[in-house]
Amino acid sequence: MPYLIVQPGDTLLELSRKYNVPYHRLLAANPQITNPSLIYPGQVVILPTAPQRTPAPEVQRVVRPGDTMFNIAREFGIPLNQLIALNPQVNDPNLIYPGMILTIRRGRPCPSNIVDFVNRFMQRKSRGESFDHMEYLTVEAGQHLDPRLLTGIPSPANREYDFLSCYRRSANEYVALVALYRRRQGYPGVFDIVLEHILVKVEDNRPRIANINVQVVLQVS
Repeated sequence: MPYLIVQPGDTLLELSRKYNVPYHRLLAANPQITNPSLIYPGQVVILPTAPQRTPAPEVQRVVRPGDTMFNIAREFGIPLNQLIALNPQVNDPNLIYPGMILTIRRGRPCPSNIVDFVNRFMQRKSRGESFDHMEYLTVEAGQHLDPRLLTGIPSPANREYDFLSCYRRSANEYVALVALYRRRQGYPGVFDIVLEHILVKVEDNRPRIANINVQVVLQVS
């Protein structure tokens, strides 16, 4: 269940063609859009495609309120024109919106054991299952992480997740970007998309989560 952020000039019909999704399925996946002829920049549109479980080997940055491409390029020490070239999905580099995902550079891929580890954790979290958190956490993370970052919200609040990207940051550290689709209890048709960076460390040849950092929360309603 990937999502996209509407940009100026977009229409649902054009988006269905661009992403090869039948128009009627796109409408059915977005009941919050009451007038299909009226969508606006910055709006979240859900794509009714299969959940992503194989992450891109990229360093990605989630756009947050107040960001500009110039500031993001400066943050990572890369030329602005390079950032623009890596993100052709951005129609106007002067207009970016919270929730957009920008590629900074290609990263060193995460090995399969790290990908499998993150998927196991997210499968349990997305279903709101009870499990032994210390099976997944470093000792330090077990002491300071907010429990809500570990358990999610019990079913049926959680719905699904996408494993967007994963790269090797150092000899024993990996950074994963995931999107958790979280239904709001008591509010049919309303849910949040929570974008999180998960820092994984390998200790004694075993992957463990060292930190979870929420990047942005998008409301779909």
